[in-house]
Amino acid sequence: MPVALQLAAFFATALATPIALAAALALVRGRFPGRDALQSFLLAPLVVPAIVTGLAMRSIGLTEV
Repeated sequence: MPVALQLAAFFATALATPIALAAALALVRGRFPGRDALQSFLLAPLVVPAIVTGLAMRSIGLTEV
């Protein structure tokens, strides 16, 4: 694996981890307007199967065949 790809993966993980931790703590401990909407937005990629997302992207022209 190229070094540049490893560095990109490292920095993406280092950036995403504290953001995800803060979001998780806010959703578990906090009570604020839009909490349910934020939780739904963050869980959407886990709920919608990848094939549905791919077909939707293809139908609106975001991917090439």
